[in-house]
Amino acid sequence: VVATSAGDLELSFYQLKSEAETWARTGTWIESTSAASSGTRVYSADYTTPAKIDVTVNLPWNGYYKFTLNYEANNDRAKVEFLIDNVSKGIFDQYSASLVTDVNLLLGTFYLTAGNHTLTLRHTGTRNASSTGWYIEADYVLVEGHASSGTRLSPIYDISSIDIAAGSSISWNATAPAGTSLAIETNLSLDGGQTWQGWQVCTNGGAIPGITE
Repeated sequence: VVATSAGDLELSFYQLKSEAETWARTGTWIESTSAASSGTRVYSADYTTPAKIDVTVNLPWNGYYKFTLNYEANNDRAKVEFLIDNVSKGIFDQYSASLVTDVNLLLGTFYLTAGNHTLTLRHTGTRNASSTGWYIEADYVLVEGHASSGTRLSPIYDISSIDIAAGSSISWNATAPAGTSLAIETNLSLDGGQTWQGWQVCTNGGAIPGITE
């Protein structure tokens, strides 16, 4: 868990932009540049080999990662398959009736463990019935993910100047997407930090555990 510049807390975020021209290549590939590209695009009509490109990425933690392919669609494009660790994650049609630059295609969001994983884009040898060619193309793949869980320990707040508390309350604002949860816990010491009573789960808008009066 990290603090943003605005003072909010969020799970650690990972982002990697992997340029396709740096990937290992199998089959025949051609390089090209354009004003819309972030770098050098690669494309291939080699569907008999079939052509593919691979890269190994090192992911920092267990969690869900989103993969987005940037490419140019056109009327001579074929279908490309996306694989992670040699397991197919989907087949995508790059055909368009006319040129469309800077297409950002969501390849999917997948749960992956920390460590090395191999990403592959592979020619399927299939195409849209309206396509005039067999090209597949890639500019880059963007990998984004949050840690699946995290904790953050706040500084100690000294309230010993309050001799007798009339009551207490604790509340917070949080955005918890579907399938996620947030827990706030407090730990109380009544002897200046020499001993602690143990962590207790708080209720949003409720009293601080152990401080009721």
